[in-house]
Amino acid sequence: MSTEPSSGALTITQDARYASGASSSACRLGAVAKSPLSFMPNFASKFVNYVQGSGAAIRIVGQGSSVGVGATLPDPATQAPVNRLGIRINQTLDKLGIHPFTVNNQSVNGSTLNDGLSIFASTILPLQPDLVFDAFGMNDGMPAQFNSGETFGRIGELLRSRIIAAQEAGVDVLLTTTPHPHTGRVNWSLPAEIPMYYPTYMAPPVPESALIPAAANSSVMIPWHDGMVPASHRHLRVNEVIRNVAAETGCLVLDVEKYWFDALLVHELDDLFLPGEYVHPNLLGHKLSYWAAIEDLVAAFEADYSSGAYRAPSNVLRRFYDLSAPTPLATVRRGGARLFYMASQSGIGLQVGEAIVRNDGANVAVTTLGTNGPAVVTVDGAGSQIRFTPAAANTDVFFSIQPFVL
Repeated sequence: MSTEPSSGALTITQDARYASGASSSACRLGAVAKSPLSFMPNFASKFVNYVQGSGAAIRIVGQGSSVGVGATLPDPATQAPVNRLGIRINQTLDKLGIHPFTVNNQSVNGSTLNDGLSIFASTILPLQPDLVFDAFGMNDGMPAQFNSGETFGRIGELLRSRIIAAQEAGVDVLLTTTPHPHTGRVNWSLPAEIPMYYPTYMAPPVPESALIPAAANSSVMIPWHDGMVPASHRHLRVNEVIRNVAAETGCLVLDVEKYWFDALLVHELDDLFLPGEYVHPNLLGHKLSYWAAIEDLVAAFEADYSSGAYRAPSNVLRRFYDLSAPTPLATVRRGGARLFYMASQSGIGLQVGEAIVRNDGANVAVTTLGTNGPAVVTVDGAGSQIRFTPAAANTDVFFSIQPFVL
């Protein structure tokens, strides 16, 4: 493991167990994405409020599968997704070389989202991360995991539990959707010894035609912009769940899948994988997916921070407001399944009923409001304050927000 730097530097740690061949068991910026840093309140606060010379590391920890490890890449220590993120953040935000960013890649070959949750408390949290970068999904979309019940059917619950645990520990999570495998090389059958548990049970061996989706229907062509691109049915489903959980928990998601499909409009699948590989994109595949998404992200970071408009948010979390107080007044600048107080410059608007309030005139993330009882809700013109007048005592009000999708 790395020692913490005493001055500005990027320190990258790649645990030797995970950098080797050892295996574990078994964007474009959307118009809404004005302030992606606002979705990383703990990481952003530590960066913005850093005291020069204090030596307090700003820690980025990676979790993921062999794709997160950087399998097949010439230099995973600089080219794996989380390592690339650290390098670009360091180059973009630390021009004076005074912020001690560290990157520790704890991705494990063969991992699924289930494994990500199982090691989070024991391995990830003790590293005291400020930001956890996720690179799961490739294995979760393969039949042996997807249909066996290890992931799909539970994937949302697994991811949601880990994000909530991270938020409660003061750790931000940056999610990613996954690129798709080489659909022309994947064997879509279920191993003979494995039963199908999802979406229904069938004892092994499971015939290819009885698998859901059937092996013959696992590779699909989908419309993308003005063309058609190859895709995996199961990986499309996995990425949908990742986006949905991001929305529920207020996480930023790098929608790597979209960059992958853009690449397939101009490249063949063989261009993006080494010969014989089908789940590990080559360097070009990484550059056109993870790296491209990271470039858009750090460009947004730089524009936001350099403009002087950004102020570090508080990292206070609230799941509910108790509205039984005599004069309840909530200053709400970003909602989520877990509610954050945010700087007014975060560009988040609020939706009350059918009315969307924008605080900067731009297209902003859509938020929705709900209560467990009747309440009268008023919103100020700037959309930065909401006053709740409950019609009954002990009425709770909660929010959910769509994520910035990059």
